Amino acid sequence: MARLTKPGKRPGMFENVMTFMVSAFWHGFYPFYYVMFFFAGILSEVAKDCFKARALFSFIPSKLRPFVANFMSLFCLNYFGIWQNALTFKRGGAFTYGTFGIVPVGLIAVLVASRTLGLVKMAQRVEAKKTAAAGGAAKVVEMTN
Repeated sequence: MARLTKPGKRPGMFENVMTFMVSAFWHGFYPFYYVMFFFAGILSEVAKDCFKARALFSFIPSKLRPFVANFMSLFCLNYFGIWQNALTFKRGGAFTYGTFGIVPVGLIAVLVASRTLGLVKMAQRVEAKKTAAAGGAAKVVEMTN
C-alpha cells in the first residue's frame, strides 16, 4: 500500500479523512461506522483550524477557553459514540434527525467558513499586529530608559 503523504510533507484533509476511513474498515462493516469515522476526520480538520485561529477567540476569557474547547470536543465525541453504536442507517438517521444533525451540520459549517473566509490567515494577521504592537511598545520603553 502506498503512502498518502510524501515523507517530509504534512497531511492534508484528504489524507486525514482517508486515515479515518481505513479505521472504519478496520472496525467493521456497519454503515454508520463509516459516517462516524468520516466526520471524525472532519472534526480533526476543524480542531486544527480552530487551534490555528485561536487569536480570533480572544473575546472568550482566557481562564474559560480550555473548558469551552474541552466541552465542544467532548460534545462531538459523545455524538460520534452514539453514531458508532447506532450501527445502521435507520437508527443512526433517526438519532441524527432527532438532534437536528447539530454536530455534522455544525462541523461542516465551521469547516466551510474557516476555509472559505481564511480564518487561519486572518488570525495570523491579528497575531502579527499584536506582536508588532508589543515590539513597538518594548522599543519605546528601551528608549526612555
